[in-house]
Amino acid sequence: MAQTNNRESYLKQLEWSISALPLDEKNEAMDYYTQYFEDADDDQKVISELGAPEKLAEEILQKFSCVPATRPASESKENSADGNDAENGENKGHDYRSFDGSYSFSESEVRNLELSLGAAQIVMISGDRYSVEARGINDYDMHVRLSPYGTLAIDNAKRFIPQFGGKFTPPRILITVPQNAKLNSLVIHLGAGSFTTKDVAIHSEKSFIDVGAGAAIISGLYGGRVDMRCGAGSIEVRGTQKGYSRIECGMGSIKANWRGDSSEWSWNTKIALGEVSVNGLKVSALFQSNNAARKENHLDINCSMGSVDVKID
Repeated sequence: MAQTNNRESYLKQLEWSISALPLDEKNEAMDYYTQYFEDADDDQKVISELGAPEKLAEEILQKFSCVPATRPASESKENSADGNDAENGENKGHDYRSFDGSYSFSESEVRNLELSLGAAQIVMISGDRYSVEARGINDYDMHVRLSPYGTLAIDNAKRFIPQFGGKFTPPRILITVPQNAKLNSLVIHLGAGSFTTKDVAIHSEKSFIDVGAGAAIISGLYGGRVDMRCGAGSIEVRGTQKGYSRIECGMGSIKANWRGDSSEWSWNTKIALGEVSVNGLKVSALFQSNNAARKENHLDINCSMGSVDVKID
């Protein structure tokens, strides 16, 4: 790690840490903090105030990841008949594409939501409609389709694998859903990226969350059955759940915090080398348990080498 005891080294480390940003955004951030140093005229005071450049970079990346992409109206394209762009077109100097207007659907059109996303930084926010925007990815690497049965499917077809010795710059995807959206089903497949919801409330009769090596944080998920499967990554879910649900954890971690009365629940656990905790009751490896006779609200937990923590309160 570079030393950051003066302005030059601090800004150099900061610039390197936010290199995943598009050039215009990186320049905007660097101009701001360069001017911040100049106005203060006290390097040590500013460094103490801002903290480590790596930590500041995380805050900057998070800020920009929530900013919708925009482009001039002249670059907008209409949907083709099947919901895909007819022509890929040129980038026109931008290193991202906005799906603004092209991929936008009303709440009444969507009954099921299916997301299949690879190594990307995905943020879900609430709005008036369902829409998709992205940065760092071309139109033709994103597939957005609405079936006649009301299933909105969103996936980034390109699997982003870094070149040997090169720096991996993941794309960023912004998904907007109506607040208090009501769905028959919600399906999320996440590869090696990150998925975060912000001020979102989704009511789904059944939900399936599948994470490989990525990290998913989903707050505001309400409704019926919630099945979760995690490989080497992590899943954190908050909301409500009713009926039968299943958790399968490999080497990663799963946390669920559901509102409700724990006395209305039963659960089974099967553990190899991992650890499971349900409402503070810890179950160690090589042990199977059943807390009570099966109830209407029931949870099956299968944990290999990772950890599962469920709280119902």
